Amino acid sequence: MRPLIGLWQALSMLGEPFQAGSFWTWKTVAKLIDGIPLRDEKEIELFRQCSGRRQLLTKPARRLILLVGRRGGKDRFMSAVAVWRASAMRGLAQTS
Repeated sequence: MRPLIGLWQALSMLGEPFQAGSFWTWKTVAKLIDGIPLRDEKEIELFRQCSGRRQLLTKPARRLILLVGRRGGKDRFMSAVAVWRASAMRGLAQTS
């Protein structure tokens, strides 16, 4: 069962810290987690550079390995993922 709100959509709802222009890379990761097709050329190039793949994903990524340096936004992104997962699981439990 899929949550009503995907991670990519939740990031836009979580407010100002996730609206910075430098956060676009994490929004691209969120799209990969949600299985949203990449359409922006910048996102597609990031995917190809980081994965080494030419073929774009057509469904949600099952596994991601992220190599991120200092001050790369890891804590902020993973905190958002934790909030999204907790609320998504709560929402799924209430609808079941």
